[in-house]
Amino acid sequence: MQTLVGIALAVAAGPVLAGWAYLAFLSLAALRYSRPVADPPADAPSLVVLIPAHNEASAVGECVRSLVAQRYPAERRRIVVIADNCTDSTQAEAVAAGAEVMVRHDDVLRGKGRALRWAMDGLIREAAPADAFVIVDADSIAEPDLLEGLARALRAGHQVAQADYTVLEEPDATSGDRLRALAILVFNRTRNMGRATLGLPAALLGNGMMLSRSLVDVRPWTAYSPAEDLEFGIETRLAGVRPVFVPAGVRGPMPIGYSAGAVQRERWEGGRWYVLRRLGPELLTRLLRHPDASLLDAFLDLAVPPIAVMAMVTGAGLVIAAAAVMAVGLSPVEVLPWATAAALAVVHVSVGLRAAGAPPGSIAALRSVPGFVWWKLRVYARLLFRGFDPNRWQRSLRKGESA
Repeated sequence: MQTLVGIALAVAAGPVLAGWAYLAFLSLAALRYSRPVADPPADAPSLVVLIPAHNEASAVGECVRSLVAQRYPAERRRIVVIADNCTDSTQAEAVAAGAEVMVRHDDVLRGKGRALRWAMDGLIREAAPADAFVIVDADSIAEPDLLEGLARALRAGHQVAQADYTVLEEPDATSGDRLRALAILVFNRTRNMGRATLGLPAALLGNGMMLSRSLVDVRPWTAYSPAEDLEFGIETRLAGVRPVFVPAGVRGPMPIGYSAGAVQRERWEGGRWYVLRRLGPELLTRLLRHPDASLLDAFLDLAVPPIAVMAMVTGAGLVIAAAAVMAVGLSPVEVLPWATAAALAVVHVSVGLRAAGAPPGSIAALRSVPGFVWWKLRVYARLLFRGFDPNRWQRSLRKGESA
């Protein structure tokens, strides 16, 4: 009995331990990240900034203005808002802020991915198409060096680049909101900094992405699920493309409150599992046939569950292992794998926050962990019982909107 329990606990701990080791390794690598030295001024490539927008009248103007104010030659960039199935004044607000507008109406093929493909197909057929497309969400604010940083990556020969995508600060954010923002900071910034340090391709995050025209010519946008960024990122990895991380920034809002955030989280989590089911087997098969650090990182990034799930499983494993020590006389050594997993979790979070330059007082937000975990459990329960439709697109709730 003792042997069977010990084996079961060790086998169960294996994947959890491996997941935390992977995440802790990225956090430790991120500590050694250094911003690349800017190269001397050169001819600026022409860029088209695509802003897919569905009923974004309240936010699109500020987004466009942040792009108009870029430290990038105005004659070498175009700002194009894709007014996708809009029923509000998105088009008027975008034009007033200084953008061009492409109006799209399609009641069947809806969503960000479809809008991007439609716009790229039209723009790339122009007499003098741009050298690259930059994708920015309509509710985001671009830092002044965003286009400059992405253009530098393009000049260096990179076909795909991902900017530093973080969360806009909200004055009325609760400690739970701040905890979710910190989780996004570690996921978006720390992991990509770690990958850059290790010479691995960046993960695509959907906002602040650059795609070269040469790539789009041969690999048009084909990701239409609610996790279109993850889907396209894995597809490009399988094609041998290596996205690069660019420290120039873009910031996007996060829905305030757990209720509003649930819509966004369901889309992210459901989309991740959809992409794992669709592309995970091919990724794993390719990895087993041709071992490669880039493919291994892509598979682990896709397969490792969110840290809230990992934390719940780790905590349960520790409790069960400790109970087994007392109930069936199991050796305390059998608890070691779970204790090691817990220690690696602490390393990932604490080192990850430090590497990302988390604001002072961030640790105080950790008191909201129980509420955060309970919220995630409810999100997963809804996904389990309601299912996930990969063809259904739903915009995240904006400030002032209700679920």
